[in-house]
Amino acid sequence: MLEDLAVAMGREQLAQAIQELDPSCFDDEAQGPWIYVLPVALRDALATLAPQEVGKLAKAWSAGEEAGARGLTPLVAEGLLHALQALAVRARGEGLPMLLWMSL
Repeated sequence: MLEDLAVAMGREQLAQAIQELDPSCFDDEAQGPWIYVLPVALRDALATLAPQEVGKLAKAWSAGEEAGARGLTPLVAEGLLHALQALAVRARGEGLPMLLWMSL
């Protein structure tokens, strides 16, 4: 779904970078959990997102192929964007990457 977010932001190269991410570490390669270090460009784009852009971006993100298939609504996407933005601002301010933890 983060690829859909990058596409909604108009960042096709970032979407490609997200698609090509390999886990930085994992407990079991096949079963996970996995930890990914997200691209700094995603962190920075989220950290600098203007408040007036959130609603429009949420609508575009929720219309993405995977996001739509998973039932992401514009309202839920907007809430996620606010939460992700807060994390991105904090990570950027501390000079840290954003991490994604996934599990089956």
